[in-house]
Amino acid sequence: MNEKSSNFPQPLIDELLCIADTKWVLGHWYIKVMQNGRGLTDFNALSAMAQDQLGHTRALFSLLEQHGCFATNWLEFERSREQIHSMQLLDDPPESWFDFVITALLAELALQAAFDLGGEQRGGLGFLSRKCKEECDFHLLYLNGILQGLSAAGIEQAREQARASLAVRYPLALQWFRDGGSGADMRNTFIRDCEQQIARRLDMPLPASRDGADWDAARRRPQGAIMPATLWEFILPTNEQAVMCRRPLQVSNDDSIRFVASV
Repeated sequence: MNEKSSNFPQPLIDELLCIADTKWVLGHWYIKVMQNGRGLTDFNALSAMAQDQLGHTRALFSLLEQHGCFATNWLEFERSREQIHSMQLLDDPPESWFDFVITALLAELALQAAFDLGGEQRGGLGFLSRKCKEECDFHLLYLNGILQGLSAAGIEQAREQARASLAVRYPLALQWFRDGGSGADMRNTFIRDCEQQIARRLDMPLPASRDGADWDAARRRPQGAIMPATLWEFILPTNEQAVMCRRPLQVSNDDSIRFVASV
């Protein structure tokens, strides 16, 4: 069985899965895009950002397992892509460097707004929420720094790429807050942050929302929307060698404890 007797209510479980799975996908975006970095600064930043997001994913998976929500390792290794709760925003790969920057910034801002559980005392969620948000502040500094460079003269083509990306990607990001557990306050926080950190720098209004499709509130996706198979294969390869090399979270934790104890 994938689900166990839990002391978390189902809406909270769904909300945490939406956050964890989105971090999971975003971390792999950073890994994939790293080779397209423009210099050592990009390589270092994207490597650290990937490590942060994947570490947060595993922390959330572990918390859900510890509180009886799911069987050990089921979240990381036993699900199909139809069961993943990641943002639809991240389904399609970036078409340019600035499409990547805009999409990653939208995802980071959405995660910062959604994972605002500082007052939640259950299961250490308040501490985990604060810690993750603090670690991701660097991600926002890095991505915002790139956008600030668009104000320089002679890069109108790059600015137009960023504007075109925002027009397509922002409605997909905004729909993540539609009928979800985050509530109107988190949606408003996301809109405000996008206005201040993206739209003003690009000198354009935020695009209108598009909420027409039937909605799967648990996964925060349109009904029937599934992560592309190629993206899922990159996140969880199924070839024999990759399966043989999988290291469950508990194995990694045990190895870390043994390493620290031996120092």
